[in-house]
Amino acid sequence: MVSLSCRTLSEAISIDEFRGNAGAKFQVIINILSQSYCRAIFPGRPPDNLYASIFQYPLEERLKVKYVSIDLSASFRKIVQEYFPNAKIAADHFNVGRMVNDALDNVRKELQSGLRNSCCRYFKHSQKVLLKREKDLTEENRNILEVLLNHSEQLSAAYGMKEVDFKISESKDSAEFSKRLRQFTESTKKQAIKEFKMLLQTTNRWKEELICVIANGLNNGFTECNTTIKTLKWVCYRFRNS
Repeated sequence: MVSLSCRTLSEAISIDEFRGNAGAKFQVIINILSQSYCRAIFPGRPPDNLYASIFQYPLEERLKVKYVSIDLSASFRKIVQEYFPNAKIAADHFNVGRMVNDALDNVRKELQSGLRNSCCRYFKHSQKVLLKREKDLTEENRNILEVLLNHSEQLSAAYGMKEVDFKISESKDSAEFSKRLRQFTESTKKQAIKEFKMLLQTTNRWKEELICVIANGLNNGFTECNTTIKTLKWVCYRFRNS
């Protein structure tokens, strides 16, 4: 239930889910982005329950909302479209970055599975270097990376595509975003790496929402406070409501 004291919203909010440590496996959180604080935590994410919880916000409050920051969740996008009719959706680039690294790491794992033990261990222990941004590499990192990329043309291509994709998220406006996305599209078609094909499909599905982040500077960074929430829940364990 949403308490009466929590039934106000603002122009910019975020909606996210996190794995809880009590009750339902996942909880859903709503944050007020302008003041950087948590507005409400819902005990579960089943659609019917979640829709009912969101609907408890008065219509006039929901009409106030101009921007909603979410992760790449189709269910959250549907909620925003249905219950926040005046809001534009901003899809957080953090989740795209995670998908980029996962795509590259899957290429590494596939290559690693066919190597002899000594090489396999080297690739496994060098994972962090491979996932690190090129601009942040130390001289030692660069030497390790050179060994990794010289071992496989596909891994080298995947690493280059990872860097191109991260630059999409760093675009300053929609024109630059579209230009860099075209470059990534061309690289994806040329290299034909299935992990990056899937990533391209996801990026295209969320293109408008990703551009909205660039235009308005909104993100779910503050929402990633799940560890703090879990800690508070543990601290309050067995305390009765006052």
